[in-house]
Amino acid sequence: MPSKEEPSFSKILAILRKAISLKELKHSWSRESGFSYKDLADLDLGADEVEYLRHMHKDGLLIESSVTTLLSCPTCHKADYVAIMVCTKCGQSSLKKENLLEHKAGGHAHPESAFRTADGLVCPTCGKKLTPADYRILGSWYVCEKCGAKQPQPKLTFRCLADETLFTETTGETMRLTDYKVSEKGVKMLELDKQTLVKQLAALAEQKRVKLVKGFSISGNSGITHLFDFSLQYGNHIYAVDVIYGKDQVNGSSILACYAKLIDTNIKNYLLISWPQLSPEAKALASHYNIKVIEASAFEDIERSFVAFLEELQKMELSQSVQTTGVV
Repeated sequence: MPSKEEPSFSKILAILRKAISLKELKHSWSRESGFSYKDLADLDLGADEVEYLRHMHKDGLLIESSVTTLLSCPTCHKADYVAIMVCTKCGQSSLKKENLLEHKAGGHAHPESAFRTADGLVCPTCGKKLTPADYRILGSWYVCEKCGAKQPQPKLTFRCLADETLFTETTGETMRLTDYKVSEKGVKMLELDKQTLVKQLAALAEQKRVKLVKGFSISGNSGITHLFDFSLQYGNHIYAVDVIYGKDQVNGSSILACYAKLIDTNIKNYLLISWPQLSPEAKALASHYNIKVIEASAFEDIERSFVAFLEELQKMELSQSVQTTGVV
């Protein structure tokens, strides 16, 4: 069964972008892989994709556009089975279907078996050989070959093709298959702002169990209190982190403002996260002032680089611990 793990923010964004581009996420089915969402295959969600979509629907990011309810095996939970018709009187499964035919021209109605001859269908009343255009089916019933009981609808039993479990409509489970569209809330989530970006980066740090202080501040030599978006701590060291967010490339003036803050506070360990990417001028300044920068225009890229940065901090903390205690 899929795990109950919540999707990461980057996966949520990827699913939302895919759903918007397709207008609708539709489920598909194959006997080999069961039910899935083929359009999400390139996102590598694995067996958790259905749980991810349910989680996003619960959070109001997706809305149900249509729902199909299926019967499934109570043992293996698969919807891969055959329906077996059973006599409602004796419980046997030896049934044959009998149609009631009407010869249109004369209005003569008889069971199909009365029409059937070696030469095809012949009206037992007038003796005319019939073509498909000459008759119509008025109804049908089922005849049990064991007890002879006639019934309009036999009882249905289902045999699972995966594990051969026999079940009925009552004992079987139901499977809910849903197609989704992006909600207004989901569309708004794709329009990232700085607050959301800082929140998700802080969540990544907490997931990696790196000590974090939101709204970290420090007084500079000038007496001015400088605020950073958050700080990361490894061992006895602190890394101050700022996030620059804009709709266009980050320009050089933003880098100069960061550098002035670092000079006033004497902060040595500093990370600047830029969305979107730096302008050529800003890149040159960041390099000149030796400011460490993570830049990207897609959250997945920032996430990947930031997680790598956090893992490097953890390695440095472990290395310091070994040097201090001498314990490996």
